[in-house]
Amino acid sequence: MTHSTAQIMQAPAFKALLKARKNVRVVMTLLLLANYSFFIGGMVFYQDWFASPISQGSSIPVGIPATIFVLFAMVVLQYIYTAISERYLDVLQAKAKNEVSL
Repeated sequence: MTHSTAQIMQAPAFKALLKARKNVRVVMTLLLLANYSFFIGGMVFYQDWFASPISQGSSIPVGIPATIFVLFAMVVLQYIYTAISERYLDVLQAKAKNEVSL
């Protein structure tokens, strides 16, 4: 059976899917911005600290491990989003699909 766009948009399961997706996106975006803010803000406001060596006698500046941390955090955030999508959002999508019989 074919449904109109308006019927699909009014389906409770579809509304639940949209709300959950929006919430996940907002939270993940805020985490991403916090991570970037730490790095960019740190580089701008604490240049001397980021340029200082990680230990006495070392030639590696603090900025190198900070960069690695930011990259690692990005990979972790991507993994978290994928896990949430597979375990939660895909289930809601299947439920919405069954409800409107697409």
